[in-house]
Formats: sequence, C-alpha cells, structure tokens
Amino acid sequence: MKIYFIFTVGKSPEPIIYSIDELLKRYDDIEYYALVSRESIDTLGVVSNKLGGIGFHQYVIENPEDFDECIKATYEAAAEVLKRWEEEKGMIIIDYTGGTKPMASSLVYVAYQVFPQFVLRYIGGIRRDEHGRVISGSEKTVEISGVNRALLLKARDFYMNFNLHRSYELLYNCAESMKSEYYSVLSNFIYSLIYRDQFDYKMANDILNRFSRRFKIYSDEAIFSKNVAEFFRQVLDTQKNISLIYGVLKILSQFKEKKSVNECSKIVEKITSREEYIDGFELLLIDFYLNILRRLRLNEILRACVLTYRLYELLTQYILIVKYRISPTYIDWSKLDKNVVKCMSLKSLPEHLDLQRSLDLLKCLNDKIINILDLNLLRKVQFERNYSLIEHGFSSVRRKIIEESIENLYKAMKKCIKDIDSRV
Repeated sequence: MKIYFIFTVGKSPEPIIYSIDELLKRYDDIEYYALVSRESIDTLGVVSNKLGGIGFHQYVIENPEDFDECIKATYEAAAEVLKRWEEEKGMIIIDYTGGTKPMASSLVYVAYQVFPQFVLRYIGGIRRDEHGRVISGSEKTVEISGVNRALLLKARDFYMNFNLHRSYELLYNCAESMKSEYYSVLSNFIYSLIYRDQFDYKMANDILNRFSRRFKIYSDEAIFSKNVAEFFRQVLDTQKNISLIYGVLKILSQFKEKKSVNECSKIVEKITSREEYIDGFELLLIDFYLNILRRLRLNEILRACVLTYRLYELLTQYILIVKYRISPTYIDWSKLDKNVVKCMSLKSLPEHLDLQRSLDLLKCLNDKIINILDLNLLRKVQFERNYSLIEHGFSSVRRKIIEESIENLYKAMKKCIKDIDSRV
C-alpha cells in the first residue's frame, strides 16, 4: 500500500526516526513530506543519515511560532499530498509529534479540512529528560483514525434536506474508516429512517431495536455533550413512535386475512381497547402527512399525489374504526342505526367500504369531518392521480393541488387527533 507520511520536525530527531522506522517495518512504499523550520532543517538531515539517506519533500516555515505561516506551508504540503493520493490512493498518515505547537496544530487542523480520511499519529512516552523530550527507548506510538469534518457537515446537510441515502453512505464510510461505534450507531439510525420513508416499519423497527441500548447510552448528558444527548433523546422518541406504528400495523394488516363480520369486529375491538394502538394509528397518520411534505420538498410530486390520496383513505378509516367502532371491511350493518343505513341509499349493502362510501357513511353519521374536508379538492387529487400514472404517460401533477389538499387534510386531522401540533 502507498503511504503518504506528513510530519512536523523539531529539534529532536529521535521521535521522527522512531516513527519512520516503525512505518518501514510495515510498509514498503512511503513518500515523506516534512514541515520544517530553519532551525530544524539540520534535524531532518540527521534523520535522513540515520535511515540510509531517504529523501523528503520539504516545506520550510520561516516563523514556526506564527500560526498563519504554519497554515500556509501546511496547506501547500497537503495540496501536493492530496493530488498524489487522488492519483494512486493509499493511506495518509499524519505525525504531529515534532516542531512548535503552531506547527503541530496547523497540521492537525489542515488534515481535518483537506483529507477525506487519514491516520493521526504521535510519539509519546512516560520517560522524559530535563527538557521534556521523550527518552530514546521509551517511545510509545498513539494512532487514531481521522475523517474530514467537511464530510460530516455534508452528512448533516443531506440529513436535514432528507437525502437520507447520501447521509447514510457518508456516515457509514466514516464509521468504517474510523472503526467508530458512534458513527456506526448514527449511520444505522439514518438507515432505519430510509426504511421508514419507504413505509417498511418492520425493518425500521428491527434496526432501531438492535441499537436501542446504545441510543440510551448516547442520550446521557452526564457522559456526552448536551447536543449529542439531546439528539439521541430525539432518536429514542423516534424509536418509540415507529414501534407504536408497527404495533398497530400488525393489527390492521389482519383485516385482509379475515373473511367474516365477526372476525373483523374483533380486530376493531382490539384496536379501540388499547391506547397504544390508537396512539400508533394517530402516529401513522402523522407520519404519512410528514412523508408527503418530504416528497414535496424533494419535488417528488407524483409520489406526493399518490400518498395524499392514501392519506384521505387512512383518515376516514381511522375515524370509522376509532370513533364509531366500524370495520372498513366486512361491515356489521346490523349494528348501525336504521336511519344511517337508509341514508346510504344503497340497493344492496356492500361488504367493503372504498373511500367514497366511507365519506358517504361519515356524512350519514353527521360527522363534523365532512364539513372540514374539501371534497372538491379530493376530486382534483383523484383526477391528478388517475391521469398521472404510468399507463397515462406520466402527465405532470399540479403541485398546488397537492399542497392545498394536505393543508386541508391537516385541518381535518387536528379535529381528530389531540395535540397534533406538538406531535408533528
């Protein structure tokens, strides 16, 4: 493997000799980039002689106590290394043991700004002379993997802008290159959100459960910074919500397996008898709403249109099940008031309710939601959906109709779901 070794040089050659000698035992192909001052050029000569005359790319800093001068020379060296690395790849190793503090801090700072990934290294030791230098023979190498801070900021920006796949890829690569449990946990949280975005709540729930213990550890403000702890407390809230959604979906999915009025009535009873199922149903509605907002933000208008229509269906099903204890399939018409059944004006009573018949039933039940929902907007959404699918050649969907529809849907949801504003 190709190694690009960048190091600072002070007045003592021993740490550099030790560091390079250690690398030579592990790697055959090494390029050396030395940051030196006028006073430490001679030190570099001693190092070269001791190691058989190896050559160095030298970057001279006139005033090693001047941070700006150190930064300038370090950027020059880093630019050359990055160019070479892009041509041949390999590993970048940063040794900031020698030189002045401005030299060492400049090298570390620039490394985090410029290089995609690297290894930070310094030579320490518990035995030192009267000048504070490590005594030869007592050296100890300390290495940590580093990653460009800019990459982490990019990952954050992708996350904030709902580009979850790119955010996950960057964090996953950080976790792999740094062997970091923290970034592994973070990347897996993003991974779970990708599945949630696809409405695969089972997979999202499985991933979150796998890392729940670590989420709790990172949410402890006594151990981690306030920002980190606060973020992971939000992660734990997300985990709880997805668990509740998945819990009620397992029950709702049983409707399609049942073949009788009695069986479906039992499902309705099960949902309405437990607060956690009602909470999960409400969170499912909220999650659908937020998903539509994300589709609009990402300009995925066709998908937003299809989901908006589905949200109308979910909302009416929620009201029928939770408020009226009515199953949307294999309906027990015998339990409904005769005037309600008569109001439906049906020649024969259907076993299943589609969206239109659900709305008709809510109207016959004198439910206030009918006065809130703009049914003219719903018809427009139906039109956009029907004439924008693949068999119709992907006609464009009018964004304004979707925006107006979800605004109207949210008003209706506020009427049904308690404290929805604080839960969104």
